[in-house]
Amino acid sequence: MTTILHLRCSPRGAAAFSSRMAEEVLERLLHHHKGAEIIFRDLSAAPPPLVDAGFSAAILGPPGSVPP
Repeated sequence: MTTILHLRCSPRGAAAFSSRMAEEVLERLLHHHKGAEIIFRDLSAAPPPLVDAGFSAAILGPPGSVPP
């Protein structure tokens, strides 16, 4: 099964030109990939956490060396 990740990051939300274009692209993708799963994330409504020292240490250190 095909999975499509749809990320929106405009502060204008659905009113943004990029959001409207993304909807059109999704329609076309779904036409070609019937039954595809769409995972939608609105990064301006629910932004990911900022990178901090713990994250940096986890990705730069050896496996299993996550700080407390």
